Amino acid sequence: MRPHPSKHLVLEEWSETSIPKERATQPLANGVQAFLQKNGLDKREIELRILKEWHRIVGDFNAKNSQPLGIRNRILTVGVTHSVFLFEFQRQKLNWKQKINQYFSKPLVKDIVFKSSI
Repeated sequence: MRPHPSKHLVLEEWSETSIPKERATQPLANGVQAFLQKNGLDKREIELRILKEWHRIVGDFNAKNSQPLGIRNRILTVGVTHSVFLFEFQRQKLNWKQKINQYFSKPLVKDIVFKSSI
């Protein structure tokens, strides 16, 4: 069964005007990244990547006594198991910040705040 001629013309006209040609040729990755940023999910992705790679970034011993809790405005909040580690990790803050940014090859973290919380 052939579609009604007017229906065919409407669909053809709509398909030519609904999607700009330059948008139709963009890579899918650009669209996905734009969607993530628009919906605030890119921040969550960064948090998950830091959490997943935490033991590789700070080492196994430090990772056992600390855990990233979240990141806001490029400030990473890290929970610490004991006040002794809180003091020691404060001393290592600059080193950790550099390790994180080098690990991900971009400046994700501008500061780290430690809390006795885990």
